[in-house]
Amino acid sequence: MEELAKFKGNGGTIIVFEDRVIIKRSWLSALGTVGDRTYPYGSIGSVVYRKPGLSDGYIQFIMPGNVSNTHDNLNLWSFKDVTAMIKDPNVVLFSGKAKEAEAVYNLIMKNIGEYNRGSTNVMSDADELEKFAALKAKGIISAEEFKAKKKHILDE
Repeated sequence: MEELAKFKGNGGTIIVFEDRVIIKRSWLSALGTVGDRTYPYGSIGSVVYRKPGLSDGYIQFIMPGNVSNTHDNLNLWSFKDVTAMIKDPNVVLFSGKAKEAEAVYNLIMKNIGEYNRGSTNVMSDADELEKFAALKAKGIISAEEFKAKKKHILDE
């Protein structure tokens, strides 16, 4: 399949296809994580996007059945916590590329939505909102992310 987008972050590159996303890492850029990881849209539970601020931003893929290890609660001034995030094989860090990263994140979310609409297990808008409300209540996504998801679901 044809490559739709490519985003080079710190320690990895996200490559977006119609049916999957790949995190590609060279041995030089791996920062402790070596090898490519492929995420078919049907296997992605959620995607976390954080804009860079005082620290790097990141895009993280969370798979169903795995305990979420989002990095929202980490102390970004702690070497141990930052090292844990850097070594997470499902994370690509970035700095100074917020618009490019957000465009790739939005494309991934659009493709996940299209995949889900094409599957036999299509969720209603109410089911989707309930799912994201539960993620917000658990602290997995922020209030801003929930608001964006709600707007996206209700606008379509």
